[in-house]
Amino acid sequence: MAMAEHAELGREVQRLSVQCTGLSEQVEKLATLLQVGSESAGATGSARSDNQALDAAQEQLLRQIMRVDGISRKAATEVIHRMRAHNNHWNWFYSAPYYLGIGAAFVA
Repeated sequence: MAMAEHAELGREVQRLSVQCTGLSEQVEKLATLLQVGSESAGATGSARSDNQALDAAQEQLLRQIMRVDGISRKAATEVIHRMRAHNNHWNWFYSAPYYLGIGAAFVA
């Protein structure tokens, strides 16, 4: 019975060793990613170097673009500005009837 318990403890130690090795590799990868991210933020200066303050959703989008495309904060901000310009291209057309109605109400 003591041999069975000893063998069971040996297997458990082996299993935990494998898990610890995997965890240490993950920690090293995350530390490398964190270092790369801080270096890219330092290269662009302040984290808020762009002229517009971002709300939480825009910040999330910015970070997602940086992560997926592997680009700097400044380049990701330019991508967001291009997206805004594209989305607002026809805004004047859709909002014109409301402004015309308000203007007509003031004239009448």
